[in-house]
Amino acid sequence: MANTQIKDKKEYDNLNTQLKHMFETGLHKVPNAYESTGLDANSFFKFDLESDNPFELDDKYSTRARGDKGDSYGNAFKYGWKGSVSSVFELLASIPGGYDRFRDWMVEKVGAEPNPENYADHIRDYLKAVAKRHDPETLGLDAPSTYGTKVAAGFAALPLTVAQFYPAVRGLKALGSLGKVGKAFSKRSLPGGLAATEFLRNWDDASGYEIAKATAYGYGLGKVIQIANGMQVLPRMAAFGATGFLTAGWKAPLEDRFAAATVFGAAGILGPWAEGKSLKRVRTDIELRYKQLAGELPARDALVEKADRLHTDIQEAKSLLTSHGKVSTRLEEIKKAQAEGKRYKPLTETEKGDLIKDPNEVYNLKQKLENSEQFLTI
Repeated sequence: MANTQIKDKKEYDNLNTQLKHMFETGLHKVPNAYESTGLDANSFFKFDLESDNPFELDDKYSTRARGDKGDSYGNAFKYGWKGSVSSVFELLASIPGGYDRFRDWMVEKVGAEPNPENYADHIRDYLKAVAKRHDPETLGLDAPSTYGTKVAAGFAALPLTVAQFYPAVRGLKALGSLGKVGKAFSKRSLPGGLAATEFLRNWDDASGYEIAKATAYGYGLGKVIQIANGMQVLPRMAAFGATGFLTAGWKAPLEDRFAAATVFGAAGILGPWAEGKSLKRVRTDIELRYKQLAGELPARDALVEKADRLHTDIQEAKSLLTSHGKVSTRLEEIKKAQAEGKRYKPLTETEKGDLIKDPNEVYNLKQKLENSEQFLTI
């Protein structure tokens, strides 16, 4: 415990009045204070406010006064959500933290003295403090103790857990327009994005080996998910579920591994969305697979006939929209020339026929084109 030392009577007289009262009325001032209660000074809980963690000293600290809520679904949802919020801020804190660590290393290499008080340090400390405030243990939330509550906590944590990887995945995906190198990164956006995120999460304070291990784990997990995303819905969910079961760890209780498999398997429904497919496309895929399983789809010959018809519809819609676009551009040029008092060539009868005057018809053609192309690419 911390000791407060006073140099002389003058310093004691200048103490805060409440602190002086504590010194003057403490139990040590009362003869036989401990003995009269049947206790001694060692019977009392000693706690260092500056460095002791109450959860390390007493693992029942959060529940001793209020009972265990590990089987409560309300507690489970809060536990999962708050845990994911804390994880987001831990990831954000590691970015300036890792930068500062690398900068200090470079400064030391050139023989200079690192500055421990800089903006990166302060930003990291602030984000770490925010993460700590949202930590489920700090908030006194109990770890889920049943299969159902563990699944509930997993679903509550899922949105922000996925969101942590989204910027890196989409960032690599956007490099597809930057030549061959950009296309190579774009094709590996999912495993690369997960690897980059795990690298950033660990470069703040982990060893080189741990950073390499976490990065390789992220890439491997992303590659498995990428392969699974190319499957149909049910095999994809099975692959995701198996991945969740294995990544929970061999030493984890079987109940934890089944809970992780359940959450991963359900997340597999929206797996392709992470690689850039629209939610509408994912929904169409799911509906099609459901109809296949339920026997609601027409026979193969009917599907082939429909595909041929859709090809014709696509070509027709593209032709109409292309002609309309050219005439619309000409019409804008004519309006601009009229406004400026310049000479212009009026629309021909053919051009007038190509112009679609009803905006709703243009919208319907675009929707028809999009839906037909989605059906043919499933």
